[in-house]
Amino acid sequence: MPQALPYIAYVAANYFGASAIATAVIVTAASYVSAELTKPSKPRRALLTNDKDPGQQINFRDSQSPVPIVYGEIKIGGNQPYISVSGEENKYLNIIQTISEGEIEGIVEIGGVSQIWLDDSLIGDFGPKVYWEFKNGGNDNQTICSLGDPSFEAYDPNWTDLMKDTAYLYIRLEYDRELFTSIPTITLLVKGKKVLDPRTGIVSWSDNAALCFYDFVTNDRYGVGMDSSFWDAGIDGNIASVATWCEEKNYLLNCILAEREPGLDTAFQILTTFRSTIFWSEEKFILHKLDWEAPVLSLTEDDIVADSFSFDLPSLQSLPNTIRIKYTNAENGFILEDLVLHDPEAIAADGEIREQELSLLITSQDQATKIGAYQLERQRLNIPFSFVAGPKAFPVEPGDFITVTHSLPGWIDQIVRVQRYQPLEDNNVALTVLLEIETLYDDVVNVVSHTQWASTLPDPLAVPVSVSNIQFSEEVYAIKDNTFTRLKITWQPPVNYLFLDHVEVWGAARGAGQPQPDDDDYICYGKAWGSFTIESSAKEGDQWYFKLLSVSTYGVKMSLTDANSWSYSIIGKSGVKPDDVSGFMGSATGDSVGLRWLLPNTGEERDRFANDLSGYEIRTGAEWDSALFLGFTKTQLWSLVGVKPGTHTFLIKAKNTLGEYSENAGSSTIQVFTPPGYTIQRSINPSQYNDFSSGSFNNTEAYNHPTYGTVLRVIHAGGLSGDYTSPVYNFSSAQIARFWLDFQVVIALTSITWTSYFSAGEHWTNRISSGKTWVEFLHAQAGKLSIKFFYSQDNIIFYELDNFQILCCEVQAKYFKYQIFIEDLSTYSYIYVKAITADNNAALNAYYWQ
Repeated sequence: MPQALPYIAYVAANYFGASAIATAVIVTAASYVSAELTKPSKPRRALLTNDKDPGQQINFRDSQSPVPIVYGEIKIGGNQPYISVSGEENKYLNIIQTISEGEIEGIVEIGGVSQIWLDDSLIGDFGPKVYWEFKNGGNDNQTICSLGDPSFEAYDPNWTDLMKDTAYLYIRLEYDRELFTSIPTITLLVKGKKVLDPRTGIVSWSDNAALCFYDFVTNDRYGVGMDSSFWDAGIDGNIASVATWCEEKNYLLNCILAEREPGLDTAFQILTTFRSTIFWSEEKFILHKLDWEAPVLSLTEDDIVADSFSFDLPSLQSLPNTIRIKYTNAENGFILEDLVLHDPEAIAADGEIREQELSLLITSQDQATKIGAYQLERQRLNIPFSFVAGPKAFPVEPGDFITVTHSLPGWIDQIVRVQRYQPLEDNNVALTVLLEIETLYDDVVNVVSHTQWASTLPDPLAVPVSVSNIQFSEEVYAIKDNTFTRLKITWQPPVNYLFLDHVEVWGAARGAGQPQPDDDDYICYGKAWGSFTIESSAKEGDQWYFKLLSVSTYGVKMSLTDANSWSYSIIGKSGVKPDDVSGFMGSATGDSVGLRWLLPNTGEERDRFANDLSGYEIRTGAEWDSALFLGFTKTQLWSLVGVKPGTHTFLIKAKNTLGEYSENAGSSTIQVFTPPGYTIQRSINPSQYNDFSSGSFNNTEAYNHPTYGTVLRVIHAGGLSGDYTSPVYNFSSAQIARFWLDFQVVIALTSITWTSYFSAGEHWTNRISSGKTWVEFLHAQAGKLSIKFFYSQDNIIFYELDNFQILCCEVQAKYFKYQIFIEDLSTYSYIYVKAITADNNAALNAYYWQ
C-alpha cells in the first residue's frame, strides 16, 4: 500500500553530510509536482562572478569556499588557494587551482588541443612559457604534481597537499613581459563527475540528468548521502527507466553546484531540468517522470465522500503568462543568459504581463525552451483539488493518472494526476490532484488553451450566494433568580458553493406597534460560520428582523438591500407571571402609615414566586388602573410619614422583570384622622381655590373635559410629561399650620384602533404569545403624578417639600404655592387632575392649633 507522498527533505545544512543523513530523509508528506517543482526558483548565484563577467568563469582566492560539484560538460574558472613564486629572480609563478569534487572525467580536448584558456587565449598558444598538470580527483592514486623537469616539488617544496577527492590544475607561468602583463584568468572546459549507470553497472562520465540526480542523492561526501537501498536502481529499475527516457528527450544536466544550499533545494533544481519528481512508495523512493500517461483508475461521484470536494485557488500573480529562464548558454561561451517565453494570447486575456523567473542547471537553449514551456503551462493549471475517496482509491499511488467525474467542478472523466495520498482511519483515502492536459507535454507554449476549462463552478469574484434553511430557536437561562432569553439562528451554507468565507449577521429589533425597519436601522452583530446567538438584546415580545450577508473568500459581500429579510418574535419565558401579593395590610399612627405583606411559605411556591421578581409597586386610589403611583420596593415593608388626613386606599401588585404584574391587586384602606386640637382655617380669599385659570404652565394646560369639567393635563404634542405651578397664596401673616391638598385624579385612555397597533402584514402571533390574557396584552401601567409644596416668609426664598400628593406638612410661613408634575404612560392615556374649586369642597387646606 502506498504511503504518504514525501519529497526529499535533506536535514543537513549543506552538501557535505555523513551517510547517517539517509535515515532522516524520509519525511512528512509534501506536495507532489507543482507545489515545489513548479514554483519560481530563486536566481542562482554563480560560483564565479564579478561585475565585469556575469558568468562562472573567473578566478578567486579563498581558503574557505567549498569545492563545487560539476556535472556534465561546462566551462569553469576556479579557486586558487595556493600561489607562489620560485626560480632565479622569482622567474616562475606557481598556481594551484581547484576545479571540482572528484573524480571527474577531465579537461576536454578539441582537435588534440586542451581547452584551457589564459584570458582569451588557449594554453597551447603560450608554448614552453606555460607548463600545466591536471589531477582528476581520484582517491586511489592522486599524488603531488611531479611530472615537470624539474617537478613542482622541486620548484616549491612547501606544497604537500595530495588534494585527494578534489580535481585540480597545477600551472606554472614563466615570466615574459610580452605575454603576461598581469596574472591571467584561467578557465577550463571540463567533463565533470563520473556517475553510476544502473543499466550497465559502470561508473563513467555522463550528462544524463537522471543519472546525475541519482549520484547526488546517494553520494555520502558531497550529496544527500542516502543509501542506495532506498532506490530502485537495478538494471531494469526505476532509475534506469527514467534515464532511458532522458536520453529520448535529450534531457541533460550541465552545471556547477557551488553553494552550500539545503539538499532539498538542490535536488529540486536538478529535477526541474528533466521534468521529474519523486515520491515514496513500497519502502522506496520512486523517481517519476512527468509525462502523459494512461489513467489507472476511474472515480465517480459515488466513490467520493459527500461534501468533501474542495480546492484552493492560487493568487493571480502565481498564474504567469511570461517566464524568464536563466541558463548558461554553451553556444555563447557558457555565459549566463535570459530566455523569455510568453504567450501573447494569454497576456491579452489577463490584461497584463505577469512574469516569473526560473533558473535552470542546463546549457542548451533547446532544453531551456522545452522546460520553460512546460513550467509556464503547468503553473497555469496549478489548482490543487482535494477530496476523500472510498476504498476503491486505495491502489492509487502519487503520480498516477486517474479520471474523476464530479458535478461540483463539472468534470466528466477528467484526467488528473494524484499529487497527495493519505490513508484515513475510516478506510477512506484523502487525495489531492492536479489537472492534466496532453498538450502540456508537447514542448510548445500554448498557455491559453490551458487557462480556460469547462466547469459549473460559480464566478469566485461574483456576489456570493445566500445561505438557506434559516432556523430560529430560543433558550431560557437563569442568573441569580432571574431568567433571560437567548435567540439562536442557524443556517445551511449554499450547496456547491466553495467560496463562502463567513456570514455577517445584521439585525434590528422592533417593539409592539413599531414599523418594520429600513436598511439604515440594521446593525451588524458580527461574523458567523453556521450559527449565531443573540443574548443581551433578546427581549420578550420584541419582533426581530435579520439579514444574513454571505461574504466570499475574496471579500465580496452581498448588499444589505439585496439580502432577504427574516423575522422572528421573541416568546421568552412564559407562565411565570407573579402570584398575587397576600397578607397586604396597613395601619396609621398619627399621620404615619405603615404597609406590610407576606411571602409564600412553602419552598416550591416561594421559589416560583421569587423567580424573575423585580419588586412590588404601590399605588393609591380606588382601582389599580386609575390609581396614582406611590413607589416601588423589593422589601416587604413600606412606610409614609406625614400622610394628610382622610381615608386612603393603598394597592399593591408584584411585578416581574418582563414588566408583568400579578393578576389582582392587594388592597388596604386606612383612616388618617385630623390631628386633635386643630381647627380648619378656610379663608374666604378665593386664591385658596384653583380652577387652573391662572398659574404657570409647562407643557400642561387647563382643559374643559365634557365629562369631568375643567382638568389639568399634559399637552402630548410637546411630550408625555409636564408640570404646573399654582399662584402664590398669601395668608397675610406668618402662621403655624398643617397643610395638605385635596384633589381628584382621573386616568383616561383614548381610543386605540387596531390599525395603529399593528404594522402592515403583522399577525396576532407577532404581538402576543400563547396563553396571554387581555389584561396582559394591554395592561394599564399607571402614569405618575407628584406634587411639591413650597413655603416662604418673604415671597422670595421658598422652601420645598416632596410627596405633597399624599402627605401633609406643618410649617410656619406667610406665602405658599404648590407644583404638580404629570407623566403619562403613552400618547393613548391621560392623567386628569380635576379642578380644585370651592364648589366641590376641594381646596388647599390649612389647619392651625386652636
